[in-house]
Amino acid sequence: MRVVQITDTHVPADARDQTVLEMLCAVETVDPVVNLQIILDDIRTLDPPADFVIATGDLADRGHPASYRRLRDLLEPLEVPVYASPGNHDWLRSRGIEPVEYGPGFVDAVRALLPAGTAPTAGFDLRGTESLAQLLELGIPPERLNTNAMGAATPPPGVRRVGRGPTNLATLATLAALVVDGAVEVPIAARYPLERIAEAYTFLEAGHLRGKVVVGGGE
Repeated sequence: MRVVQITDTHVPADARDQTVLEMLCAVETVDPVVNLQIILDDIRTLDPPADFVIATGDLADRGHPASYRRLRDLLEPLEVPVYASPGNHDWLRSRGIEPVEYGPGFVDAVRALLPAGTAPTAGFDLRGTESLAQLLELGIPPERLNTNAMGAATPPPGVRRVGRGPTNLATLATLAALVVDGAVEVPIAARYPLERIAEAYTFLEAGHLRGKVVVGGGE
């Protein structure tokens, strides 16, 4: 049996969309579909052919339904089964968090989890305009919303854009205290001593880690 895994395809809804990497790192990238197409062409030439493909990691760049439709159109010509599963859902549920999928049913799904007549108290957006509109529809006050996914666009009135800027020791001390008290969990994907820092970066560059990579302080 031959199994092929593809991961972190980050397919945007449109080739003209700014990717998350461009937004976070202020660099220009090619449409991720270009690289994915090269990989899919290689899969088609395998001899013996693949029995099935496993798709893992961040398949869509921002979770937009159009991204998944675009990915489906790319994968269908493979003519082999492709399997994917929701990432991190079991891990989230083990910590009392109920994951909710992005998309048209997001608002109703969140309301179904809340006591009748209540609304979420705050929201942190990592997706963009559509997600912010849904959070506002849920009744979250704009001043209780923060976004890191608007790119160069202007957030709706009242919505804050806090993050990706300089911090201070007081903020770090507060966060450290919350971690020590167990109120905030910081998952650790791997630990490396300083002399193995090159290995740490190789591991980090593999992408889609569930947690931080710690260098120093022993393994």
